[in-house]
Amino acid sequence: MHLSIAGGGFWAFKAPLQLNYYTKQEKLTTPHGTKLRFFIRLTIRPGMGTAAAKLNLRYVPAEFRDLSVVLILSDAKIVGVAKTSAHLTRGKTGTQVTHTGGCTSAHPLQLSQLPLQLDLNSSWTEYLMRHTRKTVGDWLVVIETTHLPLASSSVLISQTGCFSQPNQSKRKKKRRNSRMAAVPLPEFPMWAKFGYRFIVNNFVTLFLVGPMTAVGWELLQLGPDEITALWRSLQQKPIESLSAVFSVAFVAALYFVSRPRPVYLVDYACFKPPSTCRVPAATFMEHTRLINSDEKSVQFQTRILERSGLGEETCLPPANHYIPPNPTMEASRAEAQLVIFSAIDDLMKKTGLRPKDVDVLVVNCSLFSPTPSLSAMIINRYKLRSNVRSFNLSGMGCSAGLISIDLARDLLQVHPRANALVVSTEIITPNFYAGNQRSMLLPNCLFRMGAAAILLSNRRREAGRAKYRLAHVVRTHKGADDRAYRCVYEEEDAEGHSGISLSKDLMAIAGEALKSNITTMGPLVLPMSEQLLFALNLVGRKLLNPEWKPYIPDFKQAFDHFCIHAGGRAVIDELQKSLQLSAEHVEASRMTLHRFGNTSSSSLWYELNYIESKGRMRRGDRVWQIGFGSGFKCNSAVWKCLRTIKAPVDGPWTDCIDRYPVDIPEIVKL
Repeated sequence: MHLSIAGGGFWAFKAPLQLNYYTKQEKLTTPHGTKLRFFIRLTIRPGMGTAAAKLNLRYVPAEFRDLSVVLILSDAKIVGVAKTSAHLTRGKTGTQVTHTGGCTSAHPLQLSQLPLQLDLNSSWTEYLMRHTRKTVGDWLVVIETTHLPLASSSVLISQTGCFSQPNQSKRKKKRRNSRMAAVPLPEFPMWAKFGYRFIVNNFVTLFLVGPMTAVGWELLQLGPDEITALWRSLQQKPIESLSAVFSVAFVAALYFVSRPRPVYLVDYACFKPPSTCRVPAATFMEHTRLINSDEKSVQFQTRILERSGLGEETCLPPANHYIPPNPTMEASRAEAQLVIFSAIDDLMKKTGLRPKDVDVLVVNCSLFSPTPSLSAMIINRYKLRSNVRSFNLSGMGCSAGLISIDLARDLLQVHPRANALVVSTEIITPNFYAGNQRSMLLPNCLFRMGAAAILLSNRRREAGRAKYRLAHVVRTHKGADDRAYRCVYEEEDAEGHSGISLSKDLMAIAGEALKSNITTMGPLVLPMSEQLLFALNLVGRKLLNPEWKPYIPDFKQAFDHFCIHAGGRAVIDELQKSLQLSAEHVEASRMTLHRFGNTSSSSLWYELNYIESKGRMRRGDRVWQIGFGSGFKCNSAVWKCLRTIKAPVDGPWTDCIDRYPVDIPEIVKL
């Protein structure tokens, strides 16, 4: 069976093999050129016994360059990782990817060369993401080009397989419903999608074009006598004419007075940790073994760190480099002064901000709340005015950075011509967990030091040099649910050690919070074409067939960049899957996690700085920041770029941006 996926996709199902597949084509435009991506998913549903399958991939066009193929076997237990690379030379070459697995053993995918029909000059990379001991799962094959100069392309795929028959005692109705639920929405030609979006998104304009054209044509047909008669009729009714003029003027004045003041993000600065605070994975595990005598806890942290996605340059505060760590109040204040003052100093240097120009000060730090507060520490250091409106937010988790932005925005609405300084950080020193409870050991492996200082203003004159304008802030709080309230919980273990406990339900709760948040955000940002499709799908599932696959709005139609809280690899993976984002859309989040670790509320600003450092931010681009925090909260903010931003000459990424993005393996053995 041969399948061409260049022009779209279709469904096929062969009962004896118990295999179904579909294809999808996606075309992306990047700063480096056009990228064409193909998706092929093979869903294997055998019963007991051994399953075997073989994929033959044949590539026809010679214009393909830097091709990559990714095979993922999902919904299965991870038992190993392998990586194989091969380079195809000019001539008759090809590739075959095979996988053979049984119920009690697993074997890696193999890469070999076979004859091809046409000449090809390509570079192949094949990643084995997951092995399995099961024979049920999905194979996702992604074929991607990083350069495509010509639009005419085709890919031919032949598939053969031999599967054991499934257990006939299972209920057929359940299997049939499962297959129906997996059916995606039909694919339409690109011209149909473009036409639909153009008509729906511009419906009001298109609807008014006809009447306005007719009115304009009638006005052009008026002669001198008709214009004179119209003027005399207005003079004969002065009261009605003046009333109409004043009514229009009143409505216009009311609109300009009642609309909210624009809030501009003038600039921001992120703390760059010194190299002396660097904690490579080997150093972290060496310290862990010296501090903790429980071998099971050490092995657990080793497995977490191997799969965390953190690189070798993340940093911990000086107090955590001691054996054992020294989480004193003095050391905690020293870390706070280091990260906060460094970020504010950089911001003042970049913007020319003077301490007397700060009207509002908002500081958020979840787990370190000393007396006097951190906001008082800043006022004392920079000698801010005595009438500065200061706030110190604590206990609000990793999403507190956007809560601070929302609070500053509300204050700027009632205080004209004001500047707001927002500081987001998390102090790591006092939060080291010295016990052995697994749910409380995770923060030790993931959290690293970081801070960000942001200057907001509602002054009109700042619009010329400001980078962004705040468009929307949406906050979602699921604290009314006990399960959500306790999923991130500070408590003591059985031995009296204090720490942050992360529940196993965290990802499910985060998904529910995200769903509530985007339900509110969608009508504010999505084009009418996406809202209409979502509404039609919802009505269809309610009235026609509840087994229809829910339609997930394409948020890529509303946003150009995504800054997802770098809380961990699982968080980024889940949001990428839920929002149907590409690897490029979550690149900033993954690279921030790799370079700086989980810096809590400030991670969103490291991600934004990554996008700027790559030179990808253009005037008119829209950025979506998404943060998650204890409680449980999901907060998001939308920024609109006001000018094309050049790559900064200083900042946390300047000395390493050329090395990124990097390949992050599924597991890094320590």
